[in-house]
Amino acid sequence: MTSARFRLPDDLAHRLEQHLDEIFRLGVQQHDFASRDEQEAFLSAIYLHSGNKLADIAHGLNNRRPYRRIPSELWCMIWSHLPCFDVLHVARTCHSWRRIALSSNRLWAAFELNINFPTPDCDCGRLLDCRVGFNGPHKGPLDDRASLIRKLGYMALFHDRSGTLPLELYITVEYELPDSMVAPEVADMLRRWAPRLTLLRCNFGSEDALESIFDEVRHFPALHTYRLDWCDYNASNLEASDLLPRNAPHLRTLHICSDSDAVFWDPMCDSFPHVTTLAISIPNAMDDLENIIGDFPGLTKMFLNFAHGPDNDQSARYEPAAARLQRVSDLTFRYEEYWERSILDIAIHLNAVHTLSLDNAVDLSFILMGERKLTVAATDTSGRTRRVSISHGAEFAPEIAIGVWNILGDRTVSTATVSWSLVHQLLGAAPVAWTSNTERIVFQLPSSLTPCLLDGEAATLPTLAKLAFLSFDAKEDAIIVASDVSTVVRALLPPGRRLRKLKLNRVRVLNGASVLHALAEKVVFSRDFAAS
Repeated sequence: MTSARFRLPDDLAHRLEQHLDEIFRLGVQQHDFASRDEQEAFLSAIYLHSGNKLADIAHGLNNRRPYRRIPSELWCMIWSHLPCFDVLHVARTCHSWRRIALSSNRLWAAFELNINFPTPDCDCGRLLDCRVGFNGPHKGPLDDRASLIRKLGYMALFHDRSGTLPLELYITVEYELPDSMVAPEVADMLRRWAPRLTLLRCNFGSEDALESIFDEVRHFPALHTYRLDWCDYNASNLEASDLLPRNAPHLRTLHICSDSDAVFWDPMCDSFPHVTTLAISIPNAMDDLENIIGDFPGLTKMFLNFAHGPDNDQSARYEPAAARLQRVSDLTFRYEEYWERSILDIAIHLNAVHTLSLDNAVDLSFILMGERKLTVAATDTSGRTRRVSISHGAEFAPEIAIGVWNILGDRTVSTATVSWSLVHQLLGAAPVAWTSNTERIVFQLPSSLTPCLLDGEAATLPTLAKLAFLSFDAKEDAIIVASDVSTVVRALLPPGRRLRKLKLNRVRVLNGASVLHALAEKVVFSRDFAAS
C-alpha cells in the first residue's frame, strides 16, 4: 500500500488526538501560557518537534532500504559506465550520491568533448536535422560559443575532481571550427590536461580543425594511447606527420584512420621506438609499408588496412618487408572493396603471412562474416597470429583455400575453425598431411536456419584419422537439421573411430533429436556429448 493512499486507522488517530490534547493542556497549565501569542508559539514548537521526530523516523526507514546497503565502491563501479555528463547528474541527485561521487576521483578521470558547429554552408537556422554540407546531417544539437564555454567549464571541473589520476579524453569535432578564438580555448584546456593525459581519442571532420588545436599543444608527457578514428572526408592526401601527436615519449598504442581514409607516411614523421601496437590505413604503395616498419622498431601488434587494394607486380618487395616484421606477433592485413580481384595478387599477400615464420603447429580459422568479409587466420603454439581479411572475398573462397593449404605446407593444424558455408571449400582442398594430424574442428553456424551445403559432396570430404573434438558453435541461436550433422560427422570420421566430444553450442536441432542421439551412441563416448 502506497503512502499516498494510506489512511490512519481510527483507533490510532483517536489516540494521537488524545496525546496532542493532553500535551497542549499540560503545557498551558504547567508553564502558564495564558496569552494567545504564547499558546500559538507553543503550538508551533509542538509542530516543529513532531516534524523533526517524524523526519528521524523516515530517515531510519530509508537507511533500512536495500539500496542503502550497497557499498560506495559498488555505486562507483556502476556509475563508471555512464557518459561523463550523466556523472554530473548523479552528483546532483541527492546528498548521499553527491558525497559518494565526489569521494571517487576515478569517476572524473574521463571526459567526452563534442563540438558540433554548423557547416559553412548551413543557413537553415535549425538546431536539429540540418542536411546542408558534405558530411550529411548534423548529429545532434548545434553548438554556439556559450555552449562551448560551458562544456570547457565542465572539462575543467572533471580535471579538478580527478585528483592526480591519469586522464582519458575523447574529442569530437563534427565540422570546421567557426572562428579563430575557439581553437585556442580548446587548446588551452587540452594543455591543462596534457601532463596527466594517458589516452586521447579524436574524431575530426576537418583536418584544419585538427591542426588548429594540436599546433597549440605539442607536449604530451604521459600519453600512451592515441587514436584518430576518422578525418577530413574532403582531403585527398592525408599525411601522417599532420595527424600524429608531437612529443609523446611514452606512446605505446597508435591508431590512425584505421577504418577509413588512406594515410601517406611522409618523411617528416618522427620515429616511435616505444610503440608496440599500430593500426593504420595506407595506400597500396610498398614504400609506405617499408617506411612504417622503419619508424616503429618495437612493434608487436600491427593492423594494416590497404584502402585501395594490393600492389601489382611487387611480389619481390614483400620478402624484405616480411623479414623485418618477424618481431610482430599479431599481424593483420585487411583489403577493402577496391582490391584487385586477382587470386595471384591475394596469394602474394598470403605468402607474406607465410614468410613470417610460424611454428609447426597452428590453429587455422576460415571465417565468413555475413555475406562479405572473408577472414583467414593462423595462430601458432606461441600465440603468434597472422591474419588476412578480404572484403567480397567469399566468391573466391575455393581458390583462397587452396592458397592457404599451399602456404601452410606440412605444418600441423591442431584446430580448424570454419564457417559452415565454407566447409566444402576449405576441407575439400585440405592436403593429406593435414588430414592425418588434425584433432579438433569447430564449425561456426549463422544465426538462422542452416541448410545442408554438402548435398552430393559429402563423399569428397577428407577423413580425419585423429579427429577427437567436433563442435557446432553459434554466437546467437542457430538451427540445424539433425541429418546434416550426421552427414558431416560420418564423412569426417574413419570407420570404427569415436569422438571424445561432440558439442552443439547455442544450436537447436530440427527433424529428429533421436537421429542425433543415435549418432552420438555410435561415434561419441557416451559421457562426452554436450548440447547447450
